[in-house]
Amino acid sequence: MVHRAWAALPRAEALLASRTPTTAVSVDEAHDTISAVFCDHHLAPLERREVNMNLRSVRDAGVGIELLDYGEAVRIHVGGGLENFHLVQIPLRGRATMEVGNALVQSSSRVATVPPLDREFTMRWDTGVPTLILYAERSRLRTVAEAMYGVDGERLQLGLHLHLDTVVGGDFLRALLDHHSVLERGSADGAYARRLSAELLLTRLLSAVDNSVTRSLGTWASVERVRVTPGTRWCAGSRIASRGVLRRGRVCSRLQRSLSAVAHAAVARARGARNHADGAAAGGAAAARAYAPGGGGSAARNRDGNRAACRIHTPRPILDRVPEAFRGVTG
Repeated sequence: MVHRAWAALPRAEALLASRTPTTAVSVDEAHDTISAVFCDHHLAPLERREVNMNLRSVRDAGVGIELLDYGEAVRIHVGGGLENFHLVQIPLRGRATMEVGNALVQSSSRVATVPPLDREFTMRWDTGVPTLILYAERSRLRTVAEAMYGVDGERLQLGLHLHLDTVVGGDFLRALLDHHSVLERGSADGAYARRLSAELLLTRLLSAVDNSVTRSLGTWASVERVRVTPGTRWCAGSRIASRGVLRRGRVCSRLQRSLSAVAHAAVARARGARNHADGAAAGGAAAARAYAPGGGGSAARNRDGNRAACRIHTPRPILDRVPEAFRGVTG
């Protein structure tokens, strides 16, 4: 289901009607005017040698609205990106395109283009495409993003397009036209009203356009939640790489138990080897006494006593030295 914007776009003649337009016919004059208002760029007409540029503009505290129409088909190239301000460009009629690397955005009255800050891009505007433009300083939008998301907005990056036929896109368009009315309407509390209207507009913009902050927050929001209760132990070294969260202390407990079992097994093997060696030495000494001339007592009793004292089976080499007649004798 396609959600339409809250209202149709106004006619170009109805926008910024109280502002004195700036016009230009030559390409050089139009280039110099737009470079002073926005940034340096390369402007080239596509069909004729001249243009019929018409610009109306108003700005207040880092947020502004422009209405720009070149009158002819033109190509606009910006080599280093916008750098320190954001633009949202809405063709009121006709079509335009924007190329950023391998990405191509087809712009219309339902899809706005959002040029990048740090990459070169090229735009082509058809003949007779009056464009409504939102201007926002980078620092101003960053401040709103930090207040809105509670994170550092230094690396805030916006997507290349904004759909106006969605619910959030319609909310942004409504806020834009409301801000236009506030800027056009003079009142005693104008500064306060303009500031609140601008903050609402930028908030609607961040909600409507894809951006790096919402993508990051969306990734964290999709992570499975972990319930933390009093006494829960955490292991800072164990991470679930696919989810990006820390496992609870039970992982540490299992690891500790595994390490303890390995350690106990190693100790047991060491003790067994030591007992085997001690038993071999004790058994050899007992056998020597049993078979020595005048050795007291039965050989079988000495052997069994030594074996019981050591709690081990008689080592094979010692058993081989016991005569066959004495094997199996219990005493």
